[in-house]
Amino acid sequence: MTRDWESLTLDPWRDQVEVVTADALEPESLGPALGEGRILLVHVGGDVEAELVLGKDRLGAQLEGDDLLAVGHRNPVRGRVEPTGEVGREQDSALDGRRAEAGGEAAVDVDVVAGDVSGAEVPAHIVGIGALVMAVAVYFLLSESTILGFLLVGIMIALIAYFIISGIRSGDRVQLHRYIAMIILFAANACFWALFEQAGSSMNFFAREFVTPMFGSTEAWQSGGFGIFQSLNPLYILLLAPAFAAFWPWLDKRGVNPSIPRKFALGLIQVAAGFYILVFAIANFQNAAGMVPWIFLALTYLLHTTGELCLSPIGLSMVTKLAAEKETGMAMGGWFLSIAMAQYIAGIIAAIASGGNGHGPAADAGIMQYSDTYWMLFLVGLGFGIAYLVLAPLINKLMHGVK
Repeated sequence: MTRDWESLTLDPWRDQVEVVTADALEPESLGPALGEGRILLVHVGGDVEAELVLGKDRLGAQLEGDDLLAVGHRNPVRGRVEPTGEVGREQDSALDGRRAEAGGEAAVDVDVVAGDVSGAEVPAHIVGIGALVMAVAVYFLLSESTILGFLLVGIMIALIAYFIISGIRSGDRVQLHRYIAMIILFAANACFWALFEQAGSSMNFFAREFVTPMFGSTEAWQSGGFGIFQSLNPLYILLLAPAFAAFWPWLDKRGVNPSIPRKFALGLIQVAAGFYILVFAIANFQNAAGMVPWIFLALTYLLHTTGELCLSPIGLSMVTKLAAEKETGMAMGGWFLSIAMAQYIAGIIAAIASGGNGHGPAADAGIMQYSDTYWMLFLVGLGFGIAYLVLAPLINKLMHGVK
């Protein structure tokens, strides 16, 4: 027997209820994602043993004839009902004996399963204290960059160890290999962004001091006009992203779409080539005032953007495919941590290039100091890019079919 409920108020939460009925316990979708704070009720006819799966949480429960299983979930999530021969894991915080009323019908007993289904909010003063503590901690770390650097490296080492140990303990050789491939690509990601992020630091200083004005006088240019270069990257992305979005599928249809490691390599090689353009311009196109034409810096930003379009869009997608489902969030955190490390390294590089202390260029920083630094960045980016091209078949093998 199946009963259909149009609406149900589950005291004491008074949340909107969505009801799914099922006489036969076949795996089936529970419909659209549940809204925040919703209570899901599953009505099952007949004596069965099943698990209710919400997102990544498997909620084991013995369901008997005409029972209603109510589960609270604060975040939007998809669910399904799966038949099983085992009750599933125990729910330590199971709540039962709640009463529910259906419009015009007698009250029925509802077993409420899962954790903190009440959705109780953290008191505002606790949130405020936590935010204040975090603000002080962040200020301290920004003031002590050396400590911040050690902290970033320590967290990354711990995260790498976690993924390796997790892969070993899982007993799944494929998953272990995928974690190794993911870690290798984390290194490529950190290298790329450490070079790319010179755009907002040393390359900005270089544009102010050693690039001919794109418009206006030199005084107006050095007073702020040079900031026009910061608009080039988003402009290039707007112009080129649609072309790249069409280009990869076009290559894929012809069986020549580069693999993920090769796209990382292409990104690194292009960001390296961008720095070579500046080195070439400094060596061959300085005017009497020791400045180089602005077109060379514009070309550098173009190559950096095309490199970004090779690497950045596939990054998070790659991480979610390589990580085990239960550790996807941790893996995405590792991806962003590699970017944080790159930002830190980028600051050090900018200080070397500009001859400053990381907060601006030194007054006597010469153009050759930029040239020497950018030459080293060219060699590093090119070296990493070639290495990833050579290692691409091995990395692809470790990825076990992830594309």
